[in-house]
Amino acid sequence: MTTETIAIIAGIFLVVLILSLYIIFWFRDKQRPAVPQQPNQNLINLRLSAYERLVILSERISLPSLISRLPAGDMNVRQTQAVWIENIKHEFDYNLSQQIYVSKEVWQAVNNLREQNIFIINQMANTLPY
Repeated sequence: MTTETIAIIAGIFLVVLILSLYIIFWFRDKQRPAVPQQPNQNLINLRLSAYERLVILSERISLPSLISRLPAGDMNVRQTQAVWIENIKHEFDYNLSQQIYVSKEVWQAVNNLREQNIFIINQMANTLPY
């Protein structure tokens, strides 16, 4: 046998060995039952934090909270209306990114609260004299 023949046989042997090992490991991985994934603890913490922030947001944009935090003082009705609505929008915008971590239903509830409070403020302002 020549050196070239031995090299060719050794090369073929290596290719067959590598393919065999690949096939063995591939089938072995396919036969393993899937291990249920535990939720990532970081993701759980982010979601919990998002729910906490949305609770705080809901409290801060509630009408009793707005009235006590932002008293009308010397402002007229339209100025008070503008300040309260601007504050609601600012609080909401500040927490806008939390929608990534909460369910669609929760985010829709927070959005509805914002819209309802703005609607109530507008309705009250329209019934009061300037």
